[in-house]
Amino acid sequence: MSGSNTPTTLQTLLEAKAVKRPIVMTTAYASWQAKLVDEAGIDAVIIGDSAAHVEDGYPSTVPMHLPEMLERCSAVWRGSKRLFRIGDAPFGSTEESPEQAVRTAVQFVQHGCDAVKVEGASQTRLQQIRAMVDAGIVVMGHVGLTPQTRAKFGGYKVQYDRARIVEEAETVLKAGVSILLVEAVPPSIGQAIAASCPVPLIGVGAGHYVDGQTVILHDLLGLFRDFKPKFARRYLDGSTLIRDALQRYAADVRDGSFPSPDEEYVEKLKP
Repeated sequence: MSGSNTPTTLQTLLEAKAVKRPIVMTTAYASWQAKLVDEAGIDAVIIGDSAAHVEDGYPSTVPMHLPEMLERCSAVWRGSKRLFRIGDAPFGSTEESPEQAVRTAVQFVQHGCDAVKVEGASQTRLQQIRAMVDAGIVVMGHVGLTPQTRAKFGGYKVQYDRARIVEEAETVLKAGVSILLVEAVPPSIGQAIAASCPVPLIGVGAGHYVDGQTVILHDLLGLFRDFKPKFARRYLDGSTLIRDALQRYAADVRDGSFPSPDEEYVEKLKP
């Protein structure tokens, strides 16, 4: 998949799983981010409600609203040519009923998403997943740590309840999800789910037994510095690089070296 201009599809991801070719995923929230992720040859992108954290400065993902998510999805759609795009249903946009879940999912598809991600495995959630699948929507399930309901776990904490998490994975798979995300669990739990998972299994802090990995873009690039998850490897100190560039710009303006003659328009002489 890397280096190809062919759009990534669900079938592409299934084929990758079949031949044990790792699936690469990250996040994007804007057109310019999607363009860079696309050009890097990454397979899929989650337009995540994590934007509330890393872009908007909120302490959790809960304040994210559906209209904001849809605008971000449209921006990512415009910025990408071959990425498989997964829209993250924000808290409150699906919880009321299966009918609400379908309406929300349809809007994500209309705004350029190939799939819609929902968290959890409650009985209500399973009904919503079935309704979305019946409506022809590709659904990504999310088990383990589910940030929208982190309060019941005591915050953003590693999840060790193997029996619960494996059971949740099995139930959302039976409900019809086409992709599954497992977050913040020991590798043994990821391995247990992978043993009988028929769909692409993506890990975010779930070890190396899964079919692919996702890490938030801002963590990969060192753009978000409030905290660093253990599983997030920083490939760039982006915050420092950007801050230093801005400081050089400010210094150049203040000492008069910007703009230089080469950066000024030349007046045309009248004939």
